Amino acid sequence: MDARMIGLFLAFAVLIVLVGIVALLTSARASAQRLQLRRFELLQKALEHPQLDAATRSEILRVLAGEQRSAPLSARLGALAPLGRTAWFGIGWLLFVFGVGAAVLRWLEVFSVPTLSDSIPMALVGFGMLTLPLAIGELQARAARAPSVGR
Repeated sequence: MDARMIGLFLAFAVLIVLVGIVALLTSARASAQRLQLRRFELLQKALEHPQLDAATRSEILRVLAGEQRSAPLSARLGALAPLGRTAWFGIGWLLFVFGVGAAVLRWLEVFSVPTLSDSIPMALVGFGMLTLPLAIGELQARAARAPSVGR
């Protein structure tokens, strides 16, 4: 494989990664918008209920207006958690796949570029990024199910 083919391969890989990132961001934003729309439709239905008195109705509207104006930073950052998890898994997956792919290509002697010697650590970091959140979740679930000692 000559330098031109390597350049084309890398350009194609970058293009695929960028398309994936745009798709993930678009999907996450659309999901958040659908959730917000469902919430507002439910509140609209509640506000139109005939048994709702004026004081309760005005309190709901006041809370909604305040929510829109002054959402705390923690709430805004908490809304980004699913996007962060998606980005974490996406980056881990890319590192793992490219690391293993580069190692295999080096092993098959398709590439003899010295920079590919970092492919095994890259694959290990990607594998760690993929499995660490799952392992932490499993440990937390086991800790919640475990009987408490000394009670």
